[in-house]
Amino acid sequence: MEHDKAIARYSSNVIFRIILFILVYICLIVVGGILIWLAFQLAIIGFPNIIQIRNLYGMFFAAMAILGAIGFALMFGLYLFKFLFAKNKNENLNRREVKESECPQLFKTIREVAQATHCPIPKKVFISPDVNACVFYNTSFWSIFLPVRKNLEIGIGLFTALNVDELKGILAHEFGHFSQKSMKVGSGVYIANTVLHDLAFQEDKWDEWVNQWCAINVWIIALSGSLTRGFTNLVKRLLRAMYGMVNRSYMQLSRQMEYHADSIACKYTGKDVFISGLCKIDFTGATFQYSAGIVKSMMDKKKKPENVFRVHTIITDILSAESGKKINAGILLDEPIDNSTSYSRITLQNSWDSHPSIENRIANVQELTVSKEIDLRPAWELIPSDVVIRMSNLLLLNLQDISELEEATDVELAEHCEQYHKEHSVPSQYSAFLDRAIIFFDRKELTANDVLINPFTEENSKLLKELEAAIEDSNTMYGIQNKHIEAEYILYNGTRYTPKNLPVEEHLKYVESLREKAKYIDIDVYKYAINHAANEEKKEEINRLYDAHFMVQNLFDKYEYETTTQVNTIIATFSVSMSRTEEEIIEIKKYIFSMEDTIKKMIKETQWELIESFVEHEMIAPLKKFGDSESHQSIQADIDIKTIELLIELQDAYFEVIRLLYIITKVKMGRNLLDAE
Repeated sequence: MEHDKAIARYSSNVIFRIILFILVYICLIVVGGILIWLAFQLAIIGFPNIIQIRNLYGMFFAAMAILGAIGFALMFGLYLFKFLFAKNKNENLNRREVKESECPQLFKTIREVAQATHCPIPKKVFISPDVNACVFYNTSFWSIFLPVRKNLEIGIGLFTALNVDELKGILAHEFGHFSQKSMKVGSGVYIANTVLHDLAFQEDKWDEWVNQWCAINVWIIALSGSLTRGFTNLVKRLLRAMYGMVNRSYMQLSRQMEYHADSIACKYTGKDVFISGLCKIDFTGATFQYSAGIVKSMMDKKKKPENVFRVHTIITDILSAESGKKINAGILLDEPIDNSTSYSRITLQNSWDSHPSIENRIANVQELTVSKEIDLRPAWELIPSDVVIRMSNLLLLNLQDISELEEATDVELAEHCEQYHKEHSVPSQYSAFLDRAIIFFDRKELTANDVLINPFTEENSKLLKELEAAIEDSNTMYGIQNKHIEAEYILYNGTRYTPKNLPVEEHLKYVESLREKAKYIDIDVYKYAINHAANEEKKEEINRLYDAHFMVQNLFDKYEYETTTQVNTIIATFSVSMSRTEEEIIEIKKYIFSMEDTIKKMIKETQWELIESFVEHEMIAPLKKFGDSESHQSIQADIDIKTIELLIELQDAYFEVIRLLYIITKVKMGRNLLDAE
């Protein structure tokens, strides 16, 4: 009932904003219509009168001026009208439609859930390889007013670890959106947002035509093209502001609709089943990404799994077992497996989040009680094996050609998964100690007489997890203060704050106190590793690992934010079609030069001889070559898009190497500790 009232309240707010958008857009269309009418009037009146001009140059100038004015009116009018007829397709290249004849058990389940939740059957059912389920539909401007049939997509990666009833709960949630009276409002806002976004941000043939028009050598014609671009930019700025206004309000409505859909699902399956399903897909969504890396490494060795989802199952079993909460179809979870948020001191609601957090969703349904017998059969029983293999092959083909790959046996598959995990992850008993930024300490100051203790205690593990959460809270606070995060409310240790009076200084003191304690834990871990090393060679390797880690951490801290900001700014600059003055173009060039200088600087500061002992030469050779090359920066030269693309590629490649080294050092540190046991 509470969510129904909230949905009604937010719906009214959103409807008002949509109406405002429609009125503004109608006004723009009227302006566009008037401009097109004026263009025809100018052609009818202007051209016949040109012949009365006796001067040849005067006739030419008048003809060009009329053509430019007509072009401006027609093109600007076309810009405003074109979205009335544009269609927006919701596309997923991995999505495939399935018929009831292919998956009878799945369709039987869909019908059962639809009937139980009093919802219409979707127009079409699609499957994809993802860990996801969603309602989707194609849109146009007229969809704001006309009914739209909804389609259902089911990512069969969901089926890993879910039982039949948990899958029904996920489907019931999606059908809950069908049943909402506010779904029409949600559809309307989604469509309005799509139109607004396309008007404000999208580039198409129209933009290409205007760019070509502005480049015409006849200055008076080019001037009218620039005027068209200038007026269009003004409209885009207006619509961007409206996009934010409508979208921000919709996020509030969207969260309430999620809560409402959760309630519908719980009334059908029971809260225990629904909560368990939420927790499982929260975990399997992460393991699915991990399994993609495993499959790629297998294909590099000319092997392939018969069923990609078998890899997903194996690695999910391994990782859940390490967490102490092994999951499968026969087990129900009552909380998320990764519950690291329990150490956070901050609770907030980001204004731009379309979905509530999993913790808030679980809390929302705690009052609901439904008793029913649970169907613990694996969800995989609802879909034929040939359909699963077809989806598996689709995923494989996205990676590379599979025609010449040999199929791995079940034994080879399990061994490869275990070996990959061993080479790419910190042993679970040491993850709290090593799977983080180790605090720098000067190893030269340590003496052989220092007392040696076992640092791997539960108390130390909790302190390090608390530190990681505290650092994340600091980033959140800075994000709020810098207006990168808009929060509807902010709680710190249970006390409500505004963005202006956040207790940043208090929190930084808390972080610093934790860091000081963590530093001594890190020192004890290092001493433990050195003292348990088998020989001098092992000790040298451990010191080399710490050298590499501290170097990587320093480079991350010094350059990652700066270069990422530079790349994002350049991408944002060139993703928006706008005419720019000569001064603006010069400023853009200077920014590109600054980015090039930053990349060269961080490449030169990198100890490549240290990296080369861990990373393949092919990955670092282009970076070293660029670092040694001369700069050819010139304000007079045109902006070279290829140079920009190269800089972005180099930035990505550099941090790919650094992140890889970060992982390698962690894993090898953990393996050395295992060897010392």
